[in-house]
Amino acid sequence: MIIFIGLSGANAQQFWSLASDDPVGNLSISDDKGRFVMDFDAAAFQNKLTNFEGISFLAGKDQVKMVLPNEYGKEEVFELEKTDVLSPKLQETFPEIRTFVGRSLERPNINIRLSYTPTGINAWIRYPSGESWFLQPLVGQKNRYLSYKRSVQSAPDEFNCSTSLKDNWKDLNLPSTDQKSFRKVNSGVIKTFRLAISTTGGYTSFWGDDDPSNGTNKEDAYAAVVSTINRVNEVFETELGIHLELVTGLDLIFPHLSLA
Repeated sequence: MIIFIGLSGANAQQFWSLASDDPVGNLSISDDKGRFVMDFDAAAFQNKLTNFEGISFLAGKDQVKMVLPNEYGKEEVFELEKTDVLSPKLQETFPEIRTFVGRSLERPNINIRLSYTPTGINAWIRYPSGESWFLQPLVGQKNRYLSYKRSVQSAPDEFNCSTSLKDNWKDLNLPSTDQKSFRKVNSGVIKTFRLAISTTGGYTSFWGDDDPSNGTNKEDAYAAVVSTINRVNEVFETELGIHLELVTGLDLIFPHLSLA
């Protein structure tokens, strides 16, 4: 069985549209660098889900066809199927968090990873050229999304890692035999590694939107962790034959500590 969300015909529903104003300062709706600010009709989307007995239908193994904005700011149909990031026990604890893998129905050589959480939809679209396109909620702006190309700075106040790269193994002058050891080939057998993730208070502060309607700030940060691991699995499964399964919950998500 395939569930359709917002497709053609008498029941067609448009969920995405270009924003009618400039919600993030000097960032235009669509500029020459390839960025779009999108409005998402979350109410219509939830009503559509209600027709399928709510989000519970996402827990099944059925495929989902969902309309998402592409690199042109136009709606495109993607066929998704559930992929597990949370362990079975954690999935029961967080039934509202769902992760998917799939491809475009209109352009089958375009792949996608998508997470659906209380904070919104988070997607990574990969093109044969190697280009990546991302869709993510704008923190603090309800139902506003930024759709952008990977080569473009992703968003205002982007989170940056300050860890030094001077000891990066890629920069080391290793013998050719050692370099080859880094190039692992996916044999087609996927091995699952159980993963524990802990975050700092700063991470929680960055992703938390102070909106209790979609969860606490710790839950917001946890949703961001799940979305990140889902994207990482796209690379690890393809290149290394490794699937990461998250086995830790909110207990290792540290709250933001006020200095006041």
